Parts: sequence; C-alpha cells; structure tokens
Amino acid sequence: MAITYSWTFPKLLVKLVDGSFQNVVLSVVWQVGGIDEDTQITSNTVGSIELGPPNVGDFTPYKDLTYDEISTWVFSLIDKDSIQSDLAIIIAAKIEEGSVIMDPPY
Repeated sequence: MAITYSWTFPKLLVKLVDGSFQNVVLSVVWQVGGIDEDTQITSNTVGSIELGPPNVGDFTPYKDLTYDEISTWVFSLIDKDSIQSDLAIIIAAKIEEGSVIMDPPY
C-alpha cells in the first residue's frame, strides 16, 4: 500500500497590527489528504495550530510568506508522522472492508 500525502494551509488567522509589525500570522489552518495509489481510497483531516509571538530577528512580511516557510512553522508544532500514520490506518481499514473507488456507470 503506497500512500501519497498532500498538505495544504488554506487559511491564516492574521492580526493586522501587532506592535511594530503588520499582518502577523497568529494561527494556521492545515489540511492533509492521503490517497492509496493502487485503490484510490482516500482519507483526510483538518486542524489548526496557534503560533507564538513574532520574532523580531526573523519576521517575514506577510506578502513574502511561502508555502515552505508556513509548512516549517506547522511541522515544528505538530506530529506530522503521527497524523499521516492515522490516515494510513483509516485507508487500510477502508481497503480491508472492501471499499473501492469506481467511476459512475454513465
């Protein structure tokens, strides 16, 4: 069973002004989906994580934020491997019970 995982960060809670900083990210909503490459069975989950106060030494302006920077924040605060393992267990259970993805007959 080979599972591909896809992480996204669809929403950021932003404080418009925080001291001398503007558009400070306070929390990140994350989503992860897993798909078994053989059966196309999927599972996904959503969560959010609060970030600490901005760091004067390495603050990145909002307009310059990248996927890589946000994922680094999130993955330093959550247990990515455990979350993916939970998805793999759910996918395996769906496969074991005989679930399959099929195209509509039309």
